[in-house]
Amino acid sequence: TTTYYGIFDTGSTGMTIDAHDLIPASMITTNGIQFTGDSTVVNGITITSQTATISYGNSLSLTKEYGNLAYASVTIGNSDGSFTVKRLPFFLYYKIVSGTGTVYPAHSNDVFGVGPGVSYTNSSIASPLSYFNTGSKLTSGFKLATLSMAQFNSNGNYVWSLLTVG
Repeated sequence: TTTYYGIFDTGSTGMTIDAHDLIPASMITTNGIQFTGDSTVVNGITITSQTATISYGNSLSLTKEYGNLAYASVTIGNSDGSFTVKRLPFFLYYKIVSGTGTVYPAHSNDVFGVGPGVSYTNSSIASPLSYFNTGSKLTSGFKLATLSMAQFNSNGNYVWSLLTVG
């Protein structure tokens, strides 16, 4: 189990997380995540051989993320409140490079994108919340409470009633 704080993004679709500190450093090179076969399981993460590049920005500075389609169980929340999504597809990246050639540090763009639809990178990747089974009597989705500056802090702590899922 590893804890990471990601950006909750209503404009992006799908989860992206850096491979560093999740899989052995020996598997990560500047040219990709190295393993043999169609997939491998490392630390509970199924990494597939399906590679992709995510591009974002504008014509003056196009940033690119490089990685693989992966699957894992993901727990959302903390000890004050959480739920687990089983076998969630996500983008496991190993490198981010800016349009000017700057390589960004590990985990600088971990995103929890809850936007509608599927990722253009891989149609298997959608909002992590779309994989959560809400049961037969609830409509799948989420609701954010009214945000105020008092609800934010630098510790990344769970804020009661900020996010409702279901």
